[in-house]
Amino acid sequence: AFIRALQEEKRANLSIRSYVSAVKSWLIYSKVNLTAYQTMMIRKATPSSKRAATHEDILDEDKLGQIISHSPVKLQSIVLTMCSSGMRPGEAVNIDMNDIDLDNKTVWIRDTKTGESRYTFISDEAKQSINEWLKVRPKYIKTAKTRNFTDKIDESKMFPYTYRLMLEMWTQTLKKAGLYKVDPKTKRITLRPHACRKF
Repeated sequence: AFIRALQEEKRANLSIRSYVSAVKSWLIYSKVNLTAYQTMMIRKATPSSKRAATHEDILDEDKLGQIISHSPVKLQSIVLTMCSSGMRPGEAVNIDMNDIDLDNKTVWIRDTKTGESRYTFISDEAKQSINEWLKVRPKYIKTAKTRNFTDKIDESKMFPYTYRLMLEMWTQTLKKAGLYKVDPKTKRITLRPHACRKF
């Protein structure tokens, strides 16, 4: 009944498992012994912690072209940087201004998922887009500050906005380009920024 009530409240599976674990710990602490049958029934009723896999669309040249044509330069530049370098979105939003050498089209990535820094290269198209972004970047920072977004602005970053804000821009661009789709099972968009590194 307890697990069913949590499910009716639309609690996430991981949350339900945490609640069940807490109750079991309390029972053990209180020296309440469960029978083998009760333990089995609890285990069967507890939902799996595995998340449903989201169907992911492949980012091809046609879709990339539509995204670029419908996105502002602040998104264009980071998308082209990810596509040409194989960077993860989290790595891209953490690039420092001093870590990009546009003359040689190289980027030094410090904050990687594996914890190991590395060099990567960007394309001529990405370089051109970054140069266009640099022209309007000071105005973007000034405007963002006047809108009380100072906690989200790190002027040392090439792209001084959070991953969350990038994802919002990406989502809006997908809608404008007619590419916005949501997986019915996971409720997540099927074409995510992470697809850029597989381009």
